[in-house]
Amino acid sequence: MLKIILSARMRLMGPLLVVLSLAGVSQQTSAFYRAPVLPEFTPEDIAKSCIELEREIAAQVPLTYSYRPGFYEDPYVGAAIFVGTTMAPVAYALLLVPTYGTLSDRARNQPAEERIAILRRIKAEKHCFERDT
Repeated sequence: MLKIILSARMRLMGPLLVVLSLAGVSQQTSAFYRAPVLPEFTPEDIAKSCIELEREIAAQVPLTYSYRPGFYEDPYVGAAIFVGTTMAPVAYALLLVPTYGTLSDRARNQPAEERIAILRRIKAEKHCFERDT
């Protein structure tokens, strides 16, 4: 009996796996994930002093802040789930609003985080703020 169930599953899964591999799903989903960033130093960045680097980092840090509540703490998510469950399933579409906000936050945060990483790397290579003993 178990052999019949497994063979039936394999008959269903086989074509699905072929279709997914032909569609290149693994290549398409990799575009959704962040790739490592190699630091690109510009001559202007290298010419900056340690204090100038620190000031630019301090200016970039506020761009990484997010005041958006988490998914479960967001009152709009709770309202959308309540209304969608009790009154109108169309209200579930309101769950896309926090998702859009998260994506826009990520689009704002990532360049600032990458810039901070580059500036910190330059500071480390210059041995900024090390004490001579």
